[in-house]
Amino acid sequence: MITKHEAKDRLKIRRIPCVIAYINPLNIVYSNFVDELSVLKSGIKYKWDNIKLHEVVGGININESQHSLLVCRDGLIALPAVYGYDEHRITREFNFIISSFMLGGHYIRSVDIENIETGFLIDKKYVISKNYSNCYPNVFHRNIRFDNASDIEGALLSSSPRVSINELIAIYNRGNEAVNLLSGVSVDILLRGISKLEKREWLDCLSLLWIVIEQLVARIWSSKVVGDESVKSSKNRLNQLKDNRAWTIANKIEVFFHKKIISMDTVNNLNVSRKARNDLVHGGRPPVQSDVNAAFSAISELISAVIPDFDCAIFRRGFDEIVGSSLVKGDGPVVSTFDAEMPLLPGLEEIYELVEIAERD
Repeated sequence: MITKHEAKDRLKIRRIPCVIAYINPLNIVYSNFVDELSVLKSGIKYKWDNIKLHEVVGGININESQHSLLVCRDGLIALPAVYGYDEHRITREFNFIISSFMLGGHYIRSVDIENIETGFLIDKKYVISKNYSNCYPNVFHRNIRFDNASDIEGALLSSSPRVSINELIAIYNRGNEAVNLLSGVSVDILLRGISKLEKREWLDCLSLLWIVIEQLVARIWSSKVVGDESVKSSKNRLNQLKDNRAWTIANKIEVFFHKKIISMDTVNNLNVSRKARNDLVHGGRPPVQSDVNAAFSAISELISAVIPDFDCAIFRRGFDEIVGSSLVKGDGPVVSTFDAEMPLLPGLEEIYELVEIAERD
């Protein structure tokens, strides 16, 4: 019989606290080609190995940190609970990471506080949740993990895209290079804006994307106009160019065009989105789809002005593939799982016994 102290020591090794979100839209992640999850149809039912869905297939080293992003087969992503359980900080951390995937060409929707769950890494092999969110996609993942999915959800799992962990690592690294070069630009806000675009929430989308446009314009103005060698030699010119009251966004856009920093198409897109933003703020007129499409196109080209070798086509393709196939909101079927139980993963029964001993009075 082990003691309470021994049980606690074993739990520290076998059950590591973590915070959880999910790759959405759904992706099944595999470690190699013979490791892919099989989803078979039997009559009208779909069958799969729900134990396998809990398995960690690999980790991605996160920029300037000592920890990795763990990725499970069903697209669950987990970080060690190094920040405690500050839900606002955790949400922003996940969105910064997801932004790297987005800029690397693999679109994943932003996460909100309601998407965050807490859980455990079990025996360095499985990740389980200990508290459950009742929003999509969390309910969907709970259903497929607990083998309680509807036929529609089974069909969705069966038809979901497959991606290897090595592909995800390469995409993250490529996107993270861009994130590092976009200092001063809120890439997490860009991600939120694009997620709103996908959901056709034009008002929120334009508000968020305009923040990023202003940041990119300020970045280009500082580096390519104010930072020009011919300007640095004159303190008066330098101070005059730093005066944002004299140099409005519209004036800066015109200067960028004449300096051949941006094309006429970008000028037109910026002017369309600027007018839509002003109409929204000053007149309460909500934007339309063409307004936010112009803002998104302008951002793509402004990023290219900041990062000359940025692959704008990969960035756009990763988003266009999802938006092109998305109907209205991208939300899926939600089925109640109150009567479902977590499958008994290998070693989990021993963990439960250790928890019982460790929590005894």
